[in-house]
Formats: sequence, structure tokens, C-alpha cells
Amino acid sequence: MEAILKVSSRNELGRYLGIITDFGSSKKKVFNNVRRKLDSQLHGWAEQFLSPVGKEVLIKVVAMALPCFAMSCFILPMTLCKETDSAIAQFWWKTQNERQGIHWVSWEKLTQQKEGGLGFRELRCFNLALLAKIG
Repeated sequence: MEAILKVSSRNELGRYLGIITDFGSSKKKVFNNVRRKLDSQLHGWAEQFLSPVGKEVLIKVVAMALPCFAMSCFILPMTLCKETDSAIAQFWWKTQNERQGIHWVSWEKLTQQKEGGLGFRELRCFNLALLAKIG
């Protein structure tokens, strides 16, 4: 059929909104692209001098919004959520001249609401909340 129509076949089905549409493979492989995008964003910002307020805005607006489509449709693997939370925490505590900053406060404290924390979202809980909203 390929020779008659003069078209080539493809092994993968492609992507839809940044997610591989072949769900037969492992979940980690499917959602790895989301993690790579987040890492590239965080490493791009690490090069710049940002105040704590600037870091907070970038984390809340961009880093928490990147996996939003994937989280509203699928349950992300627990390891992916933990790795992403860890990468965000490292970006938050990192200063310009350090490779890895000192974590003065736990991530659980940072994810509390404004009264005691900064109001960052824990990705696992946010993922379940988005799925409950649809359900």
C-alpha cells in the first residue's frame, strides 16, 4: 500500500499538546517530555539573577503550569511528581554562584498556604485535584 500511494509509514503516532500519543509504552516514557521541558525552563532561569519574588512568580506561573494538561487527563507517576517537586525546590533554594542551594525549610512547609508557607503546589495533590474536577 505504501508503494502504491507513495507514502512512508511511521512507527510512532506523534504528539498531542506535548504528550506522546502512544500510551502502550511505559508511563515514565510518555511523560518524560514534560519533565524535560520543565528542566530546560528551570536551567534557563538559573542563568539569570532573580530575586526571591521573581523566582516565586516563575515557579507558580510557568513551572506549575507546564504539566497542567497532562495532569488534567492522566495520573502522573509518583516518581515523576517527586522528581519535579525536587527540581522546583532545588531551583528555589539555589543562588547564582551555587550548584545546589541549602534547603532551609522543607518542601512541605513551602507548599502550605500563605499563612505559613509560600503556596507552591504539590504536584501529586494538584494532579488528583484536576482529575477530581473532571470526574
